[in-house]
Amino acid sequence: MKTTKPFEVIYITGIVTPTAEDGDVLTFLALDDYSKFLFPPQMKKTESTDTEFIDLLVKFFNGINETYDRKIHA
Repeated sequence: MKTTKPFEVIYITGIVTPTAEDGDVLTFLALDDYSKFLFPPQMKKTESTDTEFIDLLVKFFNGINETYDRKIHA
């Protein structure tokens, strides 16, 4: 019998690293099963607008919310 935790905690870290050649590089790290929503990595050498950045975040969190279950997720 597999034991289960009452809640699943999701740890998501966002890191912005400025680089001389590529501009700002945004990295998301997930330290649990939700890391599958972060791949494949996306990188653009062109500057992105705030709207594009927000759209990326919305897409990322919508992917997580598709499998959200309030009975097990904190």
